[in-house]
Amino acid sequence: MLLHTAHFADKGAAFYLYKAKGFPGDPKPTEPQWDEPNLWGSFAVALDTHNPPSDDPFDANGNVHERPQREVSLHF
Repeated sequence: MLLHTAHFADKGAAFYLYKAKGFPGDPKPTEPQWDEPNLWGSFAVALDTHNPPSDDPFDANGNVHERPQREVSLHF
């Protein structure tokens, strides 16, 4: 297992674990997207603290009441 830290978001940092040596045929780990940190064969926990106010309830943020929102997502 290898712990990797990265600053690959506009505002924030992340860390994740993945196998340093995989099995033959396993996909190679790549830098995950900040909003969907999916790595094949791994488990990730994402903490989203960036949610600016918005007028559109159906956009990516959806914060129409201007309240701070915190989200936790699990990816495996």
